[in-house]
Amino acid sequence: MLNGKLSFVKSVVMSGVKSSVINAGPQLTVTTTEGGFIITPAVSKALNIAPGERIAFTNNFDSITAGIQARMPELVEWCDENGVDIDSKEGQDAIFAAFGEWSICKGWALYDRMGEPSMVNVRVAKKDKEAFLAVPENRMKLVEENREALIEEFGELSDEELAEKLTAEMVPSPQVQDAYGCKTAASSSATTAGATLTFTDTNIWMQLKADLTANEKAQMKKVYDVVLDEVEEMEVSNGYEKITVKAYPIKFVETVNGARSNKD
Repeated sequence: MLNGKLSFVKSVVMSGVKSSVINAGPQLTVTTTEGGFIITPAVSKALNIAPGERIAFTNNFDSITAGIQARMPELVEWCDENGVDIDSKEGQDAIFAAFGEWSICKGWALYDRMGEPSMVNVRVAKKDKEAFLAVPENRMKLVEENREALIEEFGELSDEELAEKLTAEMVPSPQVQDAYGCKTAASSSATTAGATLTFTDTNIWMQLKADLTANEKAQMKKVYDVVLDEVEEMEVSNGYEKITVKAYPIKFVETVNGARSNKD
């Protein structure tokens, strides 16, 4: 217990710009769109997140759960002092409401257990694959790279004949290294950190709006300050080894009508 307050360790949670926005303080907005979030330029700059890079949430919920299960003496004392039944759902909800804390951090690249980059396919639209095949040089290159498999499927044909057999479904998707967190996007043409960014995470959106009714979730947005002068260093796994990331606490500011256009 620190200064009379219980403290729980955080862990990672599994899964054209207006001038008013440019000058906005470091804030995170939970929007009216299900799963939707916005961070201001001050946040993306502090976390060094460029459009397309990842952002992740952390909280101390695992630590609180462990404290409840272990009947942590300080927690039991707090429950007794506040008339909270530690064994009831209502009591445990009260504990999480009192001690739950969230932070955000930049996502990180993932590796396999051998230390090699974990790769994932990039989604490519069918029309883009068809456009790729419309270029004769691309068709012939695919034949060259996959001749044995194509001959096994279509028989002993010439390269030109095999090229005619290619379909969009046969065009492989490019691969990039996988990363942990939610992929961000910018409404502007910005390509570096310091832009207003949006991202989606329905699970965390629901958690942060758990105190609202269904109608309120769709009509109200919640605003949080991102406390940049209280950076926390956290140890996380990238799939191969432990690394350290910098996380910044978020503090609830207000719930406002989503019809107001000053932030959304």
